[in-house]
Amino acid sequence: MKLQFTVLTCALLLSACADQAARARLGIQDPAVLQTGFGAAQDAAAGAPDREWLDTFGPLTNRGSALASLQQRLDGITGDGYFHAKAHCWIAAGRQEFDARDQWGFVEETIGAAAVLTTSLERGAAISAARPPMRTLVTVRPDLWGIVEVVRRDPAFAACQAAQAPLACAEVELMHAGHDAWRRSFDAAEARVRRTCCERRRKRRSNARRRELERRHRWRARVYRTLPPPPLRHAVRTRRLSQTRLARLAFQDDG
Repeated sequence: MKLQFTVLTCALLLSACADQAARARLGIQDPAVLQTGFGAAQDAAAGAPDREWLDTFGPLTNRGSALASLQQRLDGITGDGYFHAKAHCWIAAGRQEFDARDQWGFVEETIGAAAVLTTSLERGAAISAARPPMRTLVTVRPDLWGIVEVVRRDPAFAACQAAQAPLACAEVELMHAGHDAWRRSFDAAEARVRRTCCERRRKRRSNARRRELERRHRWRARVYRTLPPPPLRHAVRTRRLSQTRLARLAFQDDG
């Protein structure tokens, strides 16, 4: 019994060390999240709901219906740009945590973020690309956020339709990972960031492969079009040989 207790204690210590290593790799700078145990802060700075938050999201009782209604409204809006994709990804993130029985308030905040974007798209109003303030998450991987800001501020980004949806959903996934970290699930947050980066990398490789195959197809078609037709003498000779061979076969059958 003593040996089993010792092994269990070692396993828990190793798990805590691994979680601390993941927390360090996430680059979290919020001091409230770095606190754990009974000494952790429980005030508004640490993410406790205040009166304003309760007044905003407290009336939201049927979260599943709210997500379904937002999805239906978003489906009725034409377009697939940056903000349309971001609203869709916020709904998907909220649906995922709703199915996981998340009761921390993140589902309510995803509904709020998606509702702001959907309403603005319906009205054709100007939309800010800034991250919405949320109580139930912290910033993770500030280095990746720096890359996001650089890409988003690039003048060519507004005209690059293919890059808008992936970037919008990557931002939502980074904030979703921030919720995992806010819950002190640092390993889950790191895994979510890794999946997001790997998925984007896989899609880039797939697109590059598709473009290479299309390039080869166009090259072959261009080469075939430039090939000269077969000589007429060769074609006539081939047809005569075929007729002679058929006549010979017919003569053998008669024989």
